[in-house]
Amino acid sequence: LRERLKYALTYREVKMIVMQRLIKVDGKVRTDMFYPAGFMDVVQIEKTKENFRLLYDTKSRFVLHKISKEEAAYKLCRVK
Repeated sequence: LRERLKYALTYREVKMIVMQRLIKVDGKVRTDMFYPAGFMDVVQIEKTKENFRLLYDTKSRFVLHKISKEEAAYKLCRVK
């Protein structure tokens, strides 16, 4: 939230956003600030109605790619 999306300026602000239960990872509310979201996970922000998918860029860094609500409903890769 702080480094990639610039929604908060400080650690305290990030903590308050997460504790208000506004952030969902793969459709489940996460209140842990250090939840390990990984490749192809969907991050939803309820208040702004935005959906992002975690992908890699060309230098193997995580980048948040904005997606539609319909695309956020399913997970692209699943290990069975």
